[in-house]
Amino acid sequence: MVNELTRNLLIQRRGDIVDLRTYIKSFPMQPGCYIMKDKKDTIIYIGKAKFLKNRVSSYFSGEQHTKTQRLLGEVHKIDYIVTETEVEALLLENQMIKKHSPKYNILLKDDKTYPYIHITKEEHPRILIAREVDKKKGWFYGPYPNSKSAREVVDVLNMLYPLRKCSVLPKKECLYYHLGQCLAPCILPVTQKDYQPLLQDIQSFLRGDYEGVISTLHERMQRAAESLQFETAKDYRDAIAHIQQLQPKQHVMLQDKRNRDIWGWKTEGDMVTVQVLHARNGAVVQRDVMHYTEVEDAEGFIISCIVQFYTKHLVPKEILLPSLDKGELLKEALLTKVYFPLRGQKKKLLEMAMRNAEHAFAMEQIRQEEKSRKYKEGMSELTSLLGMADVSRIEIFDNAHLQGTYAVSGVVVYENGQFLRKEYRKFRLQHDNTRDDLASMREVILRRYTRLVKEEKVLPDVIIVDGGKTQWHTAQVSVKQLGITVPVISLMKDEKHRTHAIIDINGIERPLKRSSYLYRLVSSWQEEVHRFVITYFRSLQAKDIKTSVLDTIKGIGPKRKKELLKSFQSIEKIKNASIEELKLEGVSEQLAKTIYEAFHPENKEE
Repeated sequence: MVNELTRNLLIQRRGDIVDLRTYIKSFPMQPGCYIMKDKKDTIIYIGKAKFLKNRVSSYFSGEQHTKTQRLLGEVHKIDYIVTETEVEALLLENQMIKKHSPKYNILLKDDKTYPYIHITKEEHPRILIAREVDKKKGWFYGPYPNSKSAREVVDVLNMLYPLRKCSVLPKKECLYYHLGQCLAPCILPVTQKDYQPLLQDIQSFLRGDYEGVISTLHERMQRAAESLQFETAKDYRDAIAHIQQLQPKQHVMLQDKRNRDIWGWKTEGDMVTVQVLHARNGAVVQRDVMHYTEVEDAEGFIISCIVQFYTKHLVPKEILLPSLDKGELLKEALLTKVYFPLRGQKKKLLEMAMRNAEHAFAMEQIRQEEKSRKYKEGMSELTSLLGMADVSRIEIFDNAHLQGTYAVSGVVVYENGQFLRKEYRKFRLQHDNTRDDLASMREVILRRYTRLVKEEKVLPDVIIVDGGKTQWHTAQVSVKQLGITVPVISLMKDEKHRTHAIIDINGIERPLKRSSYLYRLVSSWQEEVHRFVITYFRSLQAKDIKTSVLDTIKGIGPKRKKELLKSFQSIEKIKNASIEELKLEGVSEQLAKTIYEAFHPENKEE
């Protein structure tokens, strides 16, 4: 039966009110993408179809999933783009989702990426860490599950091989040239022929031939130890350890040494778990697991998931997949070798991926059930304590300052068991007495909800602030001043800075048991808002420190400060630089002494 929500959907088209179901009867029976928009003309969902008319019509027939009902409740207009083939529709859908980030396509938006080591295709190449792959810009190796080790390895390679280090060629040679770590193309004629043997060694290493580099590091470590340079020897030892962490722990090895990805999945109801095993040089070295809910068309969703995965990850030489009705789509879309093995070693790899996906699915179910149980118990305790029927959306505030400086505040949003990070907001407080926590609370409450009311945004069911009854009263008065009716509660801490009570919506102190589910829930809210605000506070503090130290040194203007930071990359490195190293960056001897003495007043000449 078509539900009432769907039946009553209307659309504005050329100034006339047209029933949405009548409107889509004019859609073509061709492949393409359909774009759903809300009343503000914001794109809220993008989908693909082999037959546009049939796919869009299906939204308005039969019982719909809860997620689909929510989507249809906001749809005001549907546009479409016709493509030549279904493959083109798949690629177009991927590109448009990436560009517009519609909120109902959130299932496929996953920001988690592992780093790659990138050798640039510039005239004078560099070795960098990259999170996104663009083959036009050079060679990419990875992904690497241990990002710290990947960065350390880049540092080691930059130390061992004299490739360019600076992003822009300076007018004169830098310290790296004098350390033997750069060929100095800024002052010397360096050709591609000069780089070729270096690149071959680096690429051989990144393909898995670690022996040469490790041998070189061992020799340098021994020489440093024999010369009693123990700190340097320790650095070489740590570099060897990081390289060894990149070596694959072999679970399955194929003799062809090929880079391949092996996909598996488990679907049940509207839940999907997708897993990909990454094999590098023939060995399975890591995996990615993705869990999704509220999925309707499982196969279509999995195809879209795989295509979008490779917008952020390197496409390997070969991809292994279980059988798919529309598997040919992936062959055309990914432009690499895609196989659906039925026998042999590759089939065993595929079975391993499927088994692991099933295991991950079962574990995720258990985790979600436990998480849901704890959330429901905690929220039940909260609603009972507050005397409210239901609470779904909560906004939590926190402030931070350093003796009145860097005064900031932040709000995190929690809805239906999830932190909505895209809706977090941070504030640089503007009132005169920033030591006054009550004035800070008043300012941030007024700024936050004045804007939400003006923009007709959703208001929370409950506002939570930090502090005792005075803070609660200040927030309560500020909310009433705006003419909105949102209950306010406050979280009280004891002398050990642990939450021990809640000031409820009537200003009554309610003790909070540490063994309760509500205590765990409240603690997670406090930790998140504290993390968010402190991160902002520290970023402002670090920014000011970075600029103010150099600003106090006589003889350093904006241009010189920019050049020094560009050359040394950090205040710490400028602080540790000798007078000779400063002079190498074009600083006069007198100014180099002034800079050195500013950081080392104990060495100042009398």
